Amino acid sequence: MRVAFVGKGGSGKTTLSALFSRHLARSGAPIVAIDGDINQHLAYALGLDEDELYTAPPLSARTGEIKDYLRGCNPRIPSRDAMVKTTPPGRGSRLLRLLGEDEVHSPHVQKVAGVPLMVTGAFGESDLGVACYHSKLGAVELYLNHLVDEAGEYVVVDMTAGADAFASGLFTRFDMTFLVAEPTRKSVSVYRQYRDHAAEFGIPVAVVGNKVKGLGRLPEACRRVPPAQRRRLGQRGHRPGPRHPGRPGLPARPHGSRLARLTPPRPSQEQHHRTGQPFMSLDVSPQLLAEAENGEVREQDFMETVRTSLPYAYDLVARLATELRSGTEEFADNQTPPPSEKERGQLLRALSSDAIRASLERHFGVALAFQNCHRVAAFHPEARGGETHTRFTSLRSQILNQSPEFRDC
Repeated sequence: MRVAFVGKGGSGKTTLSALFSRHLARSGAPIVAIDGDINQHLAYALGLDEDELYTAPPLSARTGEIKDYLRGCNPRIPSRDAMVKTTPPGRGSRLLRLLGEDEVHSPHVQKVAGVPLMVTGAFGESDLGVACYHSKLGAVELYLNHLVDEAGEYVVVDMTAGADAFASGLFTRFDMTFLVAEPTRKSVSVYRQYRDHAAEFGIPVAVVGNKVKGLGRLPEACRRVPPAQRRRLGQRGHRPGPRHPGRPGLPARPHGSRLARLTPPRPSQEQHHRTGQPFMSLDVSPQLLAEAENGEVREQDFMETVRTSLPYAYDLVARLATELRSGTEEFADNQTPPPSEKERGQLLRALSSDAIRASLERHFGVALAFQNCHRVAAFHPEARGGETHTRFTSLRSQILNQSPEFRDC
């Protein structure tokens, strides 16, 4: 679970980040805490003495090296300069496991009071006037984009103060954001800003009341905060709305929200364990995603994405189309099983998607038919519905095709 603590400066978000992290560590839960605030105080809030030094290098000092490690051999990211903080993992990218032995955790984690801690780095004199602090958060966003976290594992991030957290895409990477509010007008003003921004993007937010001695003493502005959002951290209560599928206790992200469109999917646990790669039908570039959000997608752009994302399926259909045009048979078919489950998965994804299958047919000028896990046939388009095509796609042919030499599913 990825958790962020936000709020007005001085509201107590760093203190609560530290308390929550220490509680998780003492309970035995795997956890990484990250200090993402411009004021780097989380280590001291966790228990580092003032005369002690946090010696692990900040993430921002090695952003280039982190990019090189995470991009791996992804052919779509030729260099670290081509990788931005929102770049999702793709084929060839390296994924991270929480506290794994890798080039991100090993150099940057230092335990403070039993809590593994990473820091983004302070804003130095060389940054003044020439850099934005959010540039230092890029490594954190890349880290979360490439992290495969399991149930019961936690990443706790102490974020920048105020609604400034919305100045980068990092706010989309959390399962829950705790907004720490104190009973002052300025703090409630920050709450309102965050509430409105969060609602726009479908971000789940829970409000933690800090320094509250009794609702009767709250300013009128604070009493207008909805009761459901005045819950203190640790209280139990019903949170209305659908739950996150497979993640008990988390609210579902609205399918139509801007967050659902902005946020790349997380790497799947099962797919990562099987292949070491994130599960996705297509490796969609930011340019193609923007094209889809702004209107219709050009078919040549879509087909190029299919070619690079599902090369086995694309090449197989290309070969069958060539054989069909150069031969005299009514159709050309494949009877050779894919070399591995990876290629079989590509074929199944291509032919089970109406959009991908229809685009392949238009691109190669064929009509495709599919009998089992690998027997694909290419017909001339005008043969669709004809005697041979109907016989190939009939129930009888499907049954007769289940012979030992062809059945490999």
